[in-house]
This record gives sequence, C-alpha cells and structure tokens, in this order.
Amino acid sequence: MHHWATIGIGFGLGFGTVTLWHLGKLIRDQLKPQRELHEVFMFNELRYQCLQEHRKHNQAGTKCVCTNEYCVDRLVDQIVQELGRAKYSIDLAMFTLNSVSLERALLAAHRRGVIVRIILNKYSSSYDLSAAISRMITLGVLVRTVTSRYIMHHKFCVIDGCVRVEQICQRRRRSFGPPQPTLINGSLNWTDSGCTSNWESMVISTQPQLVSTFEAEFNRLWNSLEAKKLPKLVQTSL
Repeated sequence: MHHWATIGIGFGLGFGTVTLWHLGKLIRDQLKPQRELHEVFMFNELRYQCLQEHRKHNQAGTKCVCTNEYCVDRLVDQIVQELGRAKYSIDLAMFTLNSVSLERALLAAHRRGVIVRIILNKYSSSYDLSAAISRMITLGVLVRTVTSRYIMHHKFCVIDGCVRVEQICQRRRRSFGPPQPTLINGSLNWTDSGCTSNWESMVISTQPQLVSTFEAEFNRLWNSLEAKKLPKLVQTSL
C-alpha cells in the first residue's frame, strides 16, 4: 500500500510540474511584447550592384554579408523570414505567383502545420495553373481563384491575422502562443521576374489597423469564391 502511495505521489508531483511549466510558458508568451515593424523595401536596378561580391563568396564557399539594401537576395529573404515566423496562418492574395524561393517558403510553412490559403487571379486557358500552384494544391494548400471578367490585382499577404488565428484555435482546441499579425503589401508579384527584373515596392508592417483591414478584405473575398481543385483532389474546408 505504501509502495503504491509513493508512486501516486511521485506521479502527481511530476504531472503538477509539467502543468506548471506549461502554465508558466503560456503566461510568458502572453506577456511577451508584440513585435513592432513598419518597413519599406524597394526593388530596383541597384539590386545587382553586389552580384560580383556574391559570386566571389559562392566560389569560395563562404557566406556573403551583403550591405546592399536593394540586394534581391536580401529582399526576397525578408519575405521568406516573415513566412517562417508564421505559427497559425498565411493568407495570400496574389495576382500571379511562381517564385521558386517563395513557393518553398509557403510549402515549408504548410508542412509545419500552418494553414496556407491563396487567392489568385483566374489564369487564362492558354496559361493555366502554374507548376508552383499545381504542386501546392496537390500537397494540400488551399487555393481559390477569381473568375470575374475584372482582374484580381491584389498583392498582399496576412500572416497570423487575429480573426483567422481565433478560428484555427477554436477548431483545433489548442493554442501555440499569441500571434504576431503581420502584413506584406505592395506592387510586387511573387514571381521570379517581379523579384529580379521589375521596379517594385513592398511594405512589411505589424500595425494592427492595417493588418486587420487587409485580413477583412481577404476573408470577404475568400468566402465569395470556390475552391480550386485538381482532378481527383479533395481539399479541406479549413
């Protein structure tokens, strides 16, 4: 009897310790200050001023610490880093999308459990779905297209929007800590040509009113569209 009592006490202490640790982590997460960010980035003809420096380091197998603020690698990496911060959701409204680097970042988020939703302008019959989008749909990324005769010309991304996070937490009945809602917006199409050839602008912001305004527009548009499916593919409704 004494033996079982000892085991019971030990189990209770262990369970209590784990519970207290999780409770402490939840409190620390809630008290963690929200990240404040509002930065403007420009894609222009100066993006390749550092090209030779990058080539030199690539040949030497060393890391290049680039100081060119217009460096295309640095600018694309800014987007990749923000996508990498996502805990719950990525909502992307994009006229067209085929950037290899950004496709990889979206798929990496999807694989770690982030719910990725993409709204695209309807492709012409001659262009059809890009290979990148086809791959993402096949792997379970949620995609909807605008079929209006007008153009869906948005180029914005909402990461961990408050409304979307609340929906996901309610359905999953669990939380991974407080979200850090972030907006990426600008003229930039997430394409290789957009990133490497065009003159474009991009803003990354955590300003709550900006993020919530774009999130509301995404949700409104998403709810008005039908899911884009490949043959014999079934998507979830989340």
